[in-house]
Amino acid sequence: MFRVLFVLWLTCLATHPAYAGAWLREKGKGFLAYSNLTASTLDTTFSAYFDYGLSERATIGATLDFNTPLYGYPSGKLLLFMRRSLDWGGTDANWAYELALGGHHTGLELLPVAKTTLSYGRGITWGKRNGWLAIDAGIEWDLGHSKHMVKIDSTLGMELGARSKGMLQIFNTYGDTWNSITLSPSYIFQTKKKKKNYVVGFEANSLTPKTVAIKIGVWQTF
Repeated sequence: MFRVLFVLWLTCLATHPAYAGAWLREKGKGFLAYSNLTASTLDTTFSAYFDYGLSERATIGATLDFNTPLYGYPSGKLLLFMRRSLDWGGTDANWAYELALGGHHTGLELLPVAKTTLSYGRGITWGKRNGWLAIDAGIEWDLGHSKHMVKIDSTLGMELGARSKGMLQIFNTYGDTWNSITLSPSYIFQTKKKKKNYVVGFEANSLTPKTVAIKIGVWQTF
């Protein structure tokens, strides 16, 4: 029953996914992603993600988000994480858990943050097309203000061609007295050498229904 409550989604962007919540990075291999989100209100968010295969059962990495509103104080968050695989689900599904520590700031205020995440993912097929289905379910604790947020990030992706993919993500966030849903469809194009993926999409959030943000990003393996 515990696993069913976290029935989740992910699979391949070549032979394995980029943001590999349930898949660990291959030992000795790395991945870097960065993107810029610009809203119609001219608020901007820069995000970066890095991970590295430390061993067959452990991946380490970091996430960075920096928000620059047109009006108000800038804010940001940095988390360092370790992800480990779980022996659940046999060969048809992947499970992993992640522990992260870091901090966030708003203006000059800097506070510690901790996060735990449980991930499930599996490959899917639709006719002759391959894709992925994944969910990452986590809890983030604001240790400075004794608050927490529950986050459930869902991803559905599908090959559109030899070097192109479509991806739909839904981010659900639940705070102490509020909740939000973000819809984020994207188009992904892979270079001929398969080292980089270029991502173009948009995001719409239920808290700001009249605001749409354009997303441009790069995924790179090394």
